[in-house]
Amino acid sequence: MSWGKGAAILLSATTLALPGMAIAGVVVASSGPSAAKYPTGTKLDDTATIRLSAGDSVTILSSGGTRVLRGPGPQQVGGGDTRSRTVAFNALVRPTRVRTGAVRGSGSTARNTNIWNLDATGDGRMCIVNPASVSIWRPDGSNATSFSIRPVNGSVDEAAESRVTFNSNTYVGTWQPAGSPIANGTTYRISGPGPSRDVTFVVLPAQPATAEDLASALIANQCNAQLRMLADAMALPIG
Repeated sequence: MSWGKGAAILLSATTLALPGMAIAGVVVASSGPSAAKYPTGTKLDDTATIRLSAGDSVTILSSGGTRVLRGPGPQQVGGGDTRSRTVAFNALVRPTRVRTGAVRGSGSTARNTNIWNLDATGDGRMCIVNPASVSIWRPDGSNATSFSIRPVNGSVDEAAESRVTFNSNTYVGTWQPAGSPIANGTTYRISGPGPSRDVTFVVLPAQPATAEDLASALIANQCNAQLRMLADAMALPIG
């Protein structure tokens, strides 16, 4: 399954319905013979029926959850489980409260539970809504450690290095960029335990209000890791 394919496609060009339709969701992944017909970012009406071939898989995200439609044969976009996933969405985008040991997992590892947390071990593109302060998350809290973060693409002072220090059993900290707030398109290098990683930030004008709007923004800006996180969080329970 390809999450990044088609991410740069203009969303208005991938809408498969007339203006004023009721949008059921957004395609966040597609694979198989019909993948070109339903690229990432395609918006689908809840009354639409798509015809899939053998080997096709189309993942659709909406406020009702993440659904995977598989071929062969016709599949109704709005069919199946219609339970709302609003609680899951709200939990994923809520403001992070940084407290010692507040975000825990099993043993010394933790799971990132907020889509706006910067993954200290990640790279690529990341969408944010508050360029003046970003929560940074690490998956391993077994030891005290620190990360240094500095811009590397020349758009701001590359000497403006900042550090985020974690105590043992602490998984989330606050990063306030040295100098000026994060500029749209700026790349920062995160150095700490393990190899250094580069993250390019996209500053959104506001936090999207719905799962569909957030998915569309993440796709348009190629924030693929966050798109996977959103789709996973919105997945409907099995059974």
